Amino acid sequence: MPPVRIRHTTIILEVLLFLLGIQLPRTQMLSAAQVPPPEVRRELTYRQPEPFGATAAPEASIMGATVAAWEKLVFESYRDGNWEIYLMDGSVDNLRRLTADPTIDVSPRLDPSTRHVAFASRRTGNYEIFIMNSDGSGLLQLTHSGKDDENPQWSPNGARIAFEANRDSQTEVYVMNADGSNQIRLTNNPAYDGQPTWSPDGAHIAFTSQRSGGTRVWVMNANGSSQAPLATPWYASEPSWSPDGRKLACSCDPDYDGWLEACLIDIATGNTSVVHNPAGQTDAWVGSWAPDSAYVAITTISFIQFEGDWYWYEAYLDAVPVAWADSVRQLSTSGMDWKPDWRSTDHEAPVAFVQALPEYTRVPTVTVTWGGMDAGPAGILSYDLQYSSNGGTWVDWPTPLFPGQTSASYTGAGGERVAFRVRARDGASNMGSWSEENTAATTQFYRRTLSGQILDTRGVAAPTATVTLSPAALNPLQVDAGGDFFAYLATSDATQVQVAAPGGEHYEELQPGGDGDARLTIWLKPEIDIIQNGDFEAHATELPGWHTGGAITPTVTTYTLHNGLRIVDFSTPHVCGVSADGISLESLGSNIYPSSFWADEQDGLHLLFSKGAGISYSHYDASHTWSDPIYIGGSNRLEIAISPDLTVTPQGIVHAIWHTEDGIYYNHTLPDGSWKGKEILTQLNHSSCYYAQIISDSRGTIHGICGNSSYSQHMYYFYKPAQGDWSTIYYLGEGILGGITTDSKDNVFLWSKTQYWQKLVTGEWLPPISVPRLADESIDQIVVDRMGTVHVTNANYFFGSDGSYLYKIPGQDWSPQEVLPNFGDLSSLGVDSRGTLYLLTSDKNPDAYWATDVYFRSKPRGGIWSEPILLITATRQQRPALQISGQDLPHILYLERHNLINLYRYIYHAPVCAAPLTQSGTLSQPIAIPANMPNPTLSFFFELHGASAQNPGAFTISVTDALTSTTVFSTTSNGNWRHQWLDLSPWSGQSITLTFATQTLAGDSYVSLALDDITLGAYYPDLWIATEDLISQPGQPVAFEISYGNHGGLDVPEVIVTMPSSPALIVKSSTPPATYNAQLAQHEWRLGTVAADSGSHTIVITATVAPAATWFNTYPYSATISAPMTEAYLPNNAALAHLWLARVTYLPTVLKSH
Repeated sequence: MPPVRIRHTTIILEVLLFLLGIQLPRTQMLSAAQVPPPEVRRELTYRQPEPFGATAAPEASIMGATVAAWEKLVFESYRDGNWEIYLMDGSVDNLRRLTADPTIDVSPRLDPSTRHVAFASRRTGNYEIFIMNSDGSGLLQLTHSGKDDENPQWSPNGARIAFEANRDSQTEVYVMNADGSNQIRLTNNPAYDGQPTWSPDGAHIAFTSQRSGGTRVWVMNANGSSQAPLATPWYASEPSWSPDGRKLACSCDPDYDGWLEACLIDIATGNTSVVHNPAGQTDAWVGSWAPDSAYVAITTISFIQFEGDWYWYEAYLDAVPVAWADSVRQLSTSGMDWKPDWRSTDHEAPVAFVQALPEYTRVPTVTVTWGGMDAGPAGILSYDLQYSSNGGTWVDWPTPLFPGQTSASYTGAGGERVAFRVRARDGASNMGSWSEENTAATTQFYRRTLSGQILDTRGVAAPTATVTLSPAALNPLQVDAGGDFFAYLATSDATQVQVAAPGGEHYEELQPGGDGDARLTIWLKPEIDIIQNGDFEAHATELPGWHTGGAITPTVTTYTLHNGLRIVDFSTPHVCGVSADGISLESLGSNIYPSSFWADEQDGLHLLFSKGAGISYSHYDASHTWSDPIYIGGSNRLEIAISPDLTVTPQGIVHAIWHTEDGIYYNHTLPDGSWKGKEILTQLNHSSCYYAQIISDSRGTIHGICGNSSYSQHMYYFYKPAQGDWSTIYYLGEGILGGITTDSKDNVFLWSKTQYWQKLVTGEWLPPISVPRLADESIDQIVVDRMGTVHVTNANYFFGSDGSYLYKIPGQDWSPQEVLPNFGDLSSLGVDSRGTLYLLTSDKNPDAYWATDVYFRSKPRGGIWSEPILLITATRQQRPALQISGQDLPHILYLERHNLINLYRYIYHAPVCAAPLTQSGTLSQPIAIPANMPNPTLSFFFELHGASAQNPGAFTISVTDALTSTTVFSTTSNGNWRHQWLDLSPWSGQSITLTFATQTLAGDSYVSLALDDITLGAYYPDLWIATEDLISQPGQPVAFEISYGNHGGLDVPEVIVTMPSSPALIVKSSTPPATYNAQLAQHEWRLGTVAADSGSHTIVITATVAPAATWFNTYPYSATISAPMTEAYLPNNAALAHLWLARVTYLPTVLKSH
């Protein structure tokens, strides 16, 4: 035994009784020479006792250091005048004595099941190890050494017991089976080895040893090997391993004052901390841990000194929270209780799970969320989390998880696949299993996405195409029925895209890298293309393979690119002007307030304005007159509607928005031109959104921006897909509301007075970009040209001052700022399809107070600004509006205040941009179309601007053979890049000249035509068929469908579907009806022509399962589709399905909840 200060004896200290007048328990004296006399160090620690005899109901959990209903506490006590074993079973009302022997019973320990108690007893004359049931019955002696065997400790699985024994005149650590058999000595040292404690996993035993000259805690394997000391303070003894395995509690004397404190040793780091340092002449002897590892149960023993010897006079059971040093709660108040052992009756391990993660996660972080269930009463206390990167070993979470934590963020790299697993520990320290079988807790990081739609040369989706990327995609690439594919990419590097389709159609291109997502529209090229240099990439300036003609010479250019590096462009350099004299729009009436103005692709003009308490709309079309105003809405009250704005989609739908005291209102036209009816946008709460502006993109999506005041400190974005509802608002950031625009690729640009934001067409937001400005300047207007160059005008809004202009080419820095005179107030900026900029600026009139002059100027692409032309003088007007129409014509509208009658009216300035001469240009190539080329198809892309209905020759295509010239295509529809195809089958086997032509008429607008990716090759239909699996029983009727269709862009005549007879299926009827071919033993449906790009069509069949068919067998049946026309892809022309002869029975579901 170590020289501890007290042992239980029967010696009565009569002198002390006389001097103190109190009755002391039987004790053994400790020589003063063994322990130096301590000094009183501080005042007694304040404690709130929790007596065992309390009449109040016990608390439901261990918090507050009370024993929960699912816990047991066993201890030794002298409260009845003899050392006996006591047990508190889940409640303070269930305290009972387990032993009643006149000798000493001490050192009780509950087994893990709490059904048995091991203890040391002197009832045989020396200390031996006994066990009994937890109700005191079933007493069994385990050791019979005739020496002192003490301090039993159960192994975590309850199968073995470690103990200390003094059998060879030295105290050592032994282990035996729980029935007392197979007793083995683990230590063998002349110095003291004792007080064993098991690690929670049963792999190690910690014990007290004096072999190193002092009293220290040592650790060994459970078989006695690898004995080594822990780094512990002075006089470390009474070790007890925490149930969670992370800490070791012990008594120690780190301050060398001769009194023991309760200490904790962190197993991972070796760091030691003191959790309880009792005041006065008092020791803290560690007993055990609370089941949840939150408390250490100790015996607090107070001593007095008499005639040079020390005696204990009171001992209490205390619980010390490991998280709050010296915050002690008493477990007993008798003053005679020792050696607590705290165990849980809850032995059910909790179950933990990780919430399903997305299969792919964008870098840099993923949030992992987990949870669990505990069938036992203790409840889940904490979790352990591990991760595995790219299939490697499992790694502990790098930072400790706090109790109750159920989520964490992991930072990963592109391409990294990371899996997560979790396990739960409940309040009884039951540890659940890892959740690694949960495969849903895995994700792979990607840096960006690449998606697209694959279309063939006739513009039909190509679902049978295959896509190959390099570097490879993280996910398997599949093309759906609509020709769409989606890829997750691990890096931001450039990506080589290769597409192959049946029939030899193909595509290959290197897509640039970057962190933004990319969306492609991939147009396949024919396997054999008989057009030479149809992509115009063969030469930087010349057109090999082509012949040119006419006054409008086609040239190779890099502006307004469609694909690749070059296009061919027919255009006459020009810069438009506007009429010097404005036209008063008297038909709209007077007393008109702020408005919004728009020019559409076909040169139609649209005007939205407020008048009184409502919003009205007027339209200027080919008739060259403004329509009568149409009232489209207002407020639900009589407040004036303000801040109207409108936009017109390329599809011709007009969208209008305005603001009242009620909030933001919205209305739009229907395909027939009528207005649907106003609605209030509740998601744009009027306290957050005022002065909303909207813009449309080429897809018909409406994008909006708004702020919470005209001098907003908060800006918001919202949008509405062409076929969807309005989104919720997205907070952009702080700033004074600027404006919104889109570019030719449908990226959205939104700006404040200092910076702009860009939302890519993929939905990704780029970081805001600050715009350089001169002193006192703010961003006024932004436009983006076809090459993605951002053009900005800055204004300082002081009359008589100058503004500035600058631009930013993608990937480059801002240009130097160019000062623009006559720019002291608002501006309006536009850009046409060829990159010509048009600018209206306003400035103070030098002679008229509060009057404004408006100036017009232009800047051709690559050129300089023209001198400002005074367009409007000495007026009081709203911001003048400049709009560029689909014919590349500038239109100007402003609201003028009439000084005499104090009313407002609209003034319109028409474009001046008529061509002086009629001119034309051609691009032609001689071609020999092979006679064996199936369905020769001409495919091309074009962009047209400036065409009018008066000019049918704006863009034409003709085919000239040996006899005649035939116009095969003609259009005056203006717009950006679009696809067109033509069937040249009538000229199969002939030599022809293919001519692309454009024309500009004198007195009409200039026409600009661009061409790219002209191909001519074979084209194939693509029939497909599908069947369905069936489940039925012999003799029973069954109905099923055969589906079919045509993926190709070509009508297929004389289509036939066949279904061979099946021994298990007796066909009764079908829709459409079938004929039976007895010679071939098959059912046939002659379907005539299946239209291009059509399906799914169905054949509905009613049949009976043959009565002789065998139960539980599987019978195959098939169907095919065919036609005389050649197809390039045949695997989808046949389908196989199965008939299963079985009975399906649905059993009730029984849910079990804990």
